[in-house]
Amino acid sequence: MAAAKTRRTQPRVSFKTRLQHGWLFGQYVILMSLSLFATAFILLNGYELAFSKTIPYATALTSVPVRDVIDRNTNSALLGHASLGEGGFGKPVYLKLSTQVTKVEIVPAIYQQGSYLARAATAQYAYLTPAKNGNIGNTIIYLRESWRTVNHPEKLEAGDNLFLDTDREWRYMFRVSNNQVLPASTPFVLADGTTPHLLLAIVSPDKTQIRYITGDFVNIQNVQL
Repeated sequence: MAAAKTRRTQPRVSFKTRLQHGWLFGQYVILMSLSLFATAFILLNGYELAFSKTIPYATALTSVPVRDVIDRNTNSALLGHASLGEGGFGKPVYLKLSTQVTKVEIVPAIYQQGSYLARAATAQYAYLTPAKNGNIGNTIIYLRESWRTVNHPEKLEAGDNLFLDTDREWRYMFRVSNNQVLPASTPFVLADGTTPHLLLAIVSPDKTQIRYITGDFVNIQNVQL
């Protein structure tokens, strides 16, 4: 007579073990979700920088309220001929403050759909008047206040120096003559003259205020960047 077949049963998994497995799976899902979110965030910011277009929830580019100050101070001769403000010593590439160790990279102003855009870690420039005696014309540099650009602009005082380096290894030196904070809606007019003026427009993180720092031209020197 054939022996009776024994039936094998799977060992029961305890509730504690199932709980541990569920916790590990949950951790895996969270890590994967965070990884996907970070990747998407980086791609969106990269797209903003590459194509100079703002995207909701990305922070590489954001609109800043500087259109009024640029429109009010731009000479009509520059309309459609912005390069007339460059002068003979090259395009600005770095801003250096006497109160800050690191330089700030400068790129041309980004204008899109009626607004000026600012990158998170650079400054943007626009010429306001034609070149003066071969030097750069009046120039505005606008930027977002942060640790990646200028963290403590209030430290700049009258008599401090501002330096503007160009891509042809020349350095403009300006001396601070004014440092004031105004509501973003308040007009600001830069005084003109026979020598160049540099205007820094530093936008507060909440975009409600703009710090205007005016620099008067001192000299230009050849330097090795």
